[in-house]
Amino acid sequence: MVAGFRVGLVKIARRLITVLFISVVVLIAGMKAIPYLPILPSVTSSEAIRESLFDAADLEIFEGLPHQLLERELLAHELEGNATIEIKGFPFYMPPSNLSAVDGKELMEALSDSSHYSRQRLLEFKKCGGFHPDYAIVWNDDLGRNYVLICLGCHEIEFSNELDSYRYDISGDLYSRLSSLLSVHDVRRPPKS
Repeated sequence: MVAGFRVGLVKIARRLITVLFISVVVLIAGMKAIPYLPILPSVTSSEAIRESLFDAADLEIFEGLPHQLLERELLAHELEGNATIEIKGFPFYMPPSNLSAVDGKELMEALSDSSHYSRQRLLEFKKCGGFHPDYAIVWNDDLGRNYVLICLGCHEIEFSNELDSYRYDISGDLYSRLSSLLSVHDVRRPPKS
């Protein structure tokens, strides 16, 4: 009777393994057939947040602290010795940097242009160590507080407000433009080793 029980368990285990294997094969085949499985809604979903930039009375720019995975010791040191604020789960230096009217206008125009953004691919892994915003741009509109988190290491951007969040990959042109515009706000973060 014990031998029969064991044989039954082995058959069940084999069937489960077969079903699991087939499920994985079907999943992988389906992912190759659909090049973009969106993690996020389309680029047009963030249009209201992007357009609200033009109604912003003032933009605040916060410089991000060192990377949470790649620079852990430096991050711990910076958190101990500096005034910081948490924005959308990430630490930033306080106080925010000043932004000239000319730079503010250029930044608003660059960020509002949807042609610079593309949806991220499902299960696409980047070698940047994970999303880590180098900058946060914050402003208020009639509906509340809005945020743009920019990760130059991953070439990603996140538009959000208190309710919604949309993350995209950014084009090379926008990357260069943002790097140039925002580099003047690199004043507190120690250089990468």
